[in-house]
Amino acid sequence: MNYQRALSLFLILPILLFVFGCNKSSSVPAAAAPNSIKATGPIVRAVLLFNSEACPCERTRNEEAEGVIANVLSGQTDVRPLERVDVAKSPSELERYQALAKFSVMPVLLGFDGQGRVVNKIEGFLKEPQVESILLPTL
Repeated sequence: MNYQRALSLFLILPILLFVFGCNKSSSVPAAAAPNSIKATGPIVRAVLLFNSEACPCERTRNEEAEGVIANVLSGQTDVRPLERVDVAKSPSELERYQALAKFSVMPVLLGFDGQGRVVNKIEGFLKEPQVESILLPTL
């Protein structure tokens, strides 16, 4: 009988610890995710990273991103400076920007504040409202 009690205890105890331990609120605030971008100042310039020698699906995303950017910029007179960086031709630039903002999908549109800190980042498929938030000044 002691064997069955011990076995029951070893089976039930972890379940109870999990259920009650996971519901316990912590008084220590959670740390920010390492890839999260904290807004520190207004965006003053933007950088579009793309790879001209990528696979066909990524090149298609690059072309779509350029189309979205062209739509956003059409007819606009007050836009933030946009630098385009082809990482296939400048691998060191890829390393430099990867150190500033972790990303895993290209193209990547980065927004920088006056101190050169990344304050906004869009990866992969770019949508017009997201691009506007980086390229167009807010009123």
